[in-house]
This record gives sequence, C-alpha cells and structure tokens, in this order.
Amino acid sequence: MDKTKIVSDSLSYDENEILGKGMAGFVFRGSFGQDGNPVAVKRVQIASMRKDEEFQKREEAALASLNHPNVIKFLHVEEDSTFRYFVLELCAASLDQCYLPDKDIKKYKGALPSDEQVLLQMAEGLNYIHSMNLVHRDIKPENILISMSEPVLIKLADFSLCKPVNQRGTFSLSGIKGTQYWMAPEILALLDDQPSKNDPESVNKARGTTRSDIFALGLVFFTFLTNGLHLFGSKNLITANVMRGKPNAANQSRLGQDHFAREIISSMTKSKPEERMPLAEVIRMLRPHVQSSPGFHVEDSESL
Repeated sequence: MDKTKIVSDSLSYDENEILGKGMAGFVFRGSFGQDGNPVAVKRVQIASMRKDEEFQKREEAALASLNHPNVIKFLHVEEDSTFRYFVLELCAASLDQCYLPDKDIKKYKGALPSDEQVLLQMAEGLNYIHSMNLVHRDIKPENILISMSEPVLIKLADFSLCKPVNQRGTFSLSGIKGTQYWMAPEILALLDDQPSKNDPESVNKARGTTRSDIFALGLVFFTFLTNGLHLFGSKNLITANVMRGKPNAANQSRLGQDHFAREIISSMTKSKPEERMPLAEVIRMLRPHVQSSPGFHVEDSESL
C-alpha cells in the first residue's frame, strides 16, 4: 500500500521505507526539490522538541552551518502542525551494516575506501565537528554512514544529541545522553550519580569534554576493523570492563601487535580523558598509512 506523505510542494517521504529509528524519531526515504532528488527525511514530533525549544533553534542553526565531506549534509528543514522534518543527504548504508551476517538482506556489500581511509575520514569528520564547538555525544557504528557518491565517503550523522561546547571544549552534563555501549567511562560513572536538577550548583560543576567522543570513536575504529567485535567484550560485560579500564584480551588480540591502528586505538580509549590522543594527532598518525593504502576495496566488496 502506498504510504507516501506529502509535506509540501518540494518535500515528500515514504512511510514504507524506514531508513532508521532513533530516540528523536524515524528517518524515511524521501524526495526533495523540484526535481524530486532522493533524500533522507528525519521526522521528529514537535511536542518532544518544545521542552528545549530555544536550545533546539541554536543547535539547528549550528548544524545548518556544518560543511565537510565527512559530515552528512543538512539540506533543509520545515514543519507541519505535528512534525518537524529535517532533510538530509541520502546515504547507501551505515557502518554496522558492513558486518551483518551474509544472509541478512541489509548487509552492505558495496565498495568502501581502504581501512586506513575509513578511519581517517571518521577522525577528520569528528575533528571538524569539534572545531565548530560542538560535541556529538552519540558516536557509534549506526551513526557513521557510507555515501552513495563516487568516490565513496564516510560521513558522521545523527546530531540529535549534539551539544555546544565552550572555548575549553567542555559542556554541561545536566542530562546524560548517548548509547551506553559506546560511552566513555567518565560518562558511565555519572549514570548512577547524575547531578540533581534541584541543585543548580551541582549541575554547573558537572562538565563533560569532547574527549568522550574520542573514546567512542576509538571503539568504532576497533569494531570496524574486527568485523563487529567490541574492544571491551560482549554486551553484558562492556560497561564493567570500560569502568575498570580492561579491554577484552581475546578481542584485543584480533589486532596484531604490528597493526597500524592498534596503538592509536589504545591511546584513544584511555580511561582518563586527559590521556587520550587528540584527534589532530590521530589524523597525523593515520595519514602516512593512507598514503600507502589502496584507494578502495572494490575487489573484496562482495565479502564485506
């Protein structure tokens, strides 16, 4: 049954074609512009946005200003009486679809840049976001997208939890957000000890930093390179292992001692935020490997 929804003369989407679902709403395949260009349409209930309406407007303005090849393009926004619609660049898949079982119809089997390039592009995208005084707060494979363009590019997406940071790169932790399996230990530590909203002083004292994003990106690096493994083990052990600063030894061994990314990942996932490798250094260390890597894994695309 046709479930195409017409938002305006220039925007429509198909409720039968769900591309993703998050805390903020659904993402559908849609059409935008006079030529009906294919896009992704993120639909968010207006009622859910009213609580932080002023912040949402500031955030929306910031996201509209993002312009980087490794960040999803934010094209347009409009609303009706019930929903707000964010029109985004349409991508082929998310990174987690690369390591789905072969029999899964959602498994991505297309071309990818080399492993070295995938990591570099992720780091450059996140570094750009931080340079715009924003923290992402939900870095995970599902929020890393693979473009439909040629050459294929890796793009960071889903800025629903994105938050402005001050000049020191810190932000208020008045509300803990994100996906637990990809959280840094300093964020996990606050889940059981969140500042009281009735105590403004304690709220103001609780500050996060952009280095929590670096920890999460290090985890994504590892998961991508090991075809879906988590550095800190199985789901029921991840939180405890992260809090103890103890990676899963068996999983960790999947990257040999001489693997180009092993030490980079280790430095990005240090327990203490101040000890984590800055993204500028991650990029500097990855670039020599990219220069000696092949452009694409086209030959192996069927086995990704």
